[in-house]
Amino acid sequence: MEEITEKSKKSFLVRLCTGQISLPITYWVFGFLIGNIVFGVINIVIELNYLTIANAQFGVQLLWLFYFINVSYVAIILTAVWRSAKNYQGNRLWSFLARLAVVIGAVSLCASLYVSLVQENSDEYLLEEEVRLINTSLPSMLDEDTRLDEVSIYNGDLHYEHTLPNWTIEDLDIPYFKSIMTTSIYSSTCNEQELREMLNEGTRLVYKYRDKNSKPITTITAQLSNCFSENEEATSIDKNDVEESQKLSPSEIFNQYNEAIVLVRVRDSDGNIVGFGSGFNVDSTGLIVTNFHVILSGGEYLEIKFPKHGIFEDVLIAGLSIDADVALLAIDGKDLPTVVLADTGEPVVGDRIYTISNPEGYVNSLSEGIVSAERYEDGIKFLQITAPISEGSSGGALMNQGGEVIGIVSLSDKLGQNLNFAVDIGEVFAIEQYEEYFSVKELWDFIESEEFVD
Repeated sequence: MEEITEKSKKSFLVRLCTGQISLPITYWVFGFLIGNIVFGVINIVIELNYLTIANAQFGVQLLWLFYFINVSYVAIILTAVWRSAKNYQGNRLWSFLARLAVVIGAVSLCASLYVSLVQENSDEYLLEEEVRLINTSLPSMLDEDTRLDEVSIYNGDLHYEHTLPNWTIEDLDIPYFKSIMTTSIYSSTCNEQELREMLNEGTRLVYKYRDKNSKPITTITAQLSNCFSENEEATSIDKNDVEESQKLSPSEIFNQYNEAIVLVRVRDSDGNIVGFGSGFNVDSTGLIVTNFHVILSGGEYLEIKFPKHGIFEDVLIAGLSIDADVALLAIDGKDLPTVVLADTGEPVVGDRIYTISNPEGYVNSLSEGIVSAERYEDGIKFLQITAPISEGSSGGALMNQGGEVIGIVSLSDKLGQNLNFAVDIGEVFAIEQYEEYFSVKELWDFIESEEFVD
């Protein structure tokens, strides 16, 4: 009996693959129902639980096994439908439509294989796909106090957005929290093979933490310099251990990045300049970071002037944080010079810093000083600095000795001497760009109508 059953099974599979099963059953049951619906539902379930599956033992191997089974099944069924359509004795239209579906399916399968076998060799594509799949499983609680909300790629670095849903920033001892998490993060990233490989390739892993009210707590960045050699135990490493070769001279910083520092002009309806400030470009197509108070100078139009890449008059607001006094401005550019953004929490008191801005309209002026203190105002982190600030400096770039932007030059206490402040660069990462950009004039209309919401 077992021999007859086995023979029957083999006979059915052979008949299916050779097109001897009727076209309606082959197409609708094995093609549409199983091939599209069943495998489609399984794909959705896998994507929604990707983070859990990928982190499980043999999880990655199981994902590749399912992918192989899926592709093999599709190839077999496409062949079966084609042959069944060829043998179909009914209306020729149905036979033609079935074969057309096979052609479309074959093209789709080839495209999928191309992406998997050719394009996936690109590290950039692999990282983007990994991030996409992880985000389908988020938000997700990592433990009882930490929730992972989003993973994103910014300037080639991998950013992890965390929330502490049970804590407010006032409840935390921030230096102690940062110390504990830094040690833990450095240890895990340097020891785990996949993460270490990313560090070896130059990708930085940025871990951002916010309290339950979405106020920024701290950001910890893991990079290769935070790891000891392969034969030593991975642990936290002091930033002073970073090689001196990573530091740039003031002239090198200026020469590399001054062309990305812009002059922001605010004009009224008659074209008169009613305000000005500084900004810096973070995207080659044109995304300018500046202070909110710079663009809110009473005018209706903005103008962005690059040192060597022209003037842009069509300027729109892409994102705002009124509490942090930060604005993102979008222009339609191409191959524009950009700065390199560092991450919040990196500088410490005593670190040497540099600013490039437009004080009193003297464009692209370089100044230097040190970090005097770290301050928090309503959950917003500020860096107190000794570098001079004047009218027009607002929105300028505050840089570390590596030329990375660590803050946005913002304000000065006129009642004291060298009491100057910059908004920590972490506030830029926290801004979500609007789906629809708008002009300063439209912003004023929103404010006056009390419809604008930060």
